[in-house]
Amino acid sequence: MIDLECPHCGRAGSLPREKANSRLVCKKCHTVFHMGPSGRALPGEPPAAKSAEHRHPAPNKDVDIDFEWPKLGEMNRGLLGVLAVLLGLGTLYFGSSLFGGFGSASLTQLSRQMAEAVEKGDVSKIQSFAEAESRAEAAQWYESVRQTILSLKNRSSGHGVKVEPVVASESAANGIGQVEIFLVPVTGPARTDQIVREAAAAETKATEVTTYWTYSGGRWHFDVKKTVQAGTATAG
Repeated sequence: MIDLECPHCGRAGSLPREKANSRLVCKKCHTVFHMGPSGRALPGEPPAAKSAEHRHPAPNKDVDIDFEWPKLGEMNRGLLGVLAVLLGLGTLYFGSSLFGGFGSASLTQLSRQMAEAVEKGDVSKIQSFAEAESRAEAAQWYESVRQTILSLKNRSSGHGVKVEPVVASESAANGIGQVEIFLVPVTGPARTDQIVREAAAAETKATEVTTYWTYSGGRWHFDVKKTVQAGTATAG
């Protein structure tokens, strides 16, 4: 198909390639036009049709080849892409108005991400959970936890330390939450996290780190100041 616009009213349509040299009639304004050598729509009869008319006058000039408009399946893909993006943005906006905005992950989800960041030593990730003005303190908090982890690694015989979070309380309505993070020295190769937790409970070697969280602006934030004031680590 060849995309063309009526040279008079500008209505867009598409033309089969086999009709490129045919006489075209716009269904909107009834202008007669044809496709020129450059591929543009030009008003008037095509040259081939004019020559044929002089040689053999047409008995009925009303029998024309109408300009064909694109079907739904042949619409411009770029336009469909724009419509899809607009629909997606509308869905996100509607969802955010119902569920408290973007980034409104549950405290359980955030606690798992926090535990993973602590285990990997990802300071920037830990800081991202805190408010902007408390991120420097969040890095200091992690440094104290890291010292505890290094101490526990000495008991693990080279097997490392597993970090396990437990949500003790979660109340978005009251704006407060509490997460207990357990630092568990792994004394042997464990096949699952459940085995690690059971072994740690039996030997009472886990160290518990209490963290506090606040809910505001539609999401949970790591309350570094309250966490530091309450004491970051308590031996189990």
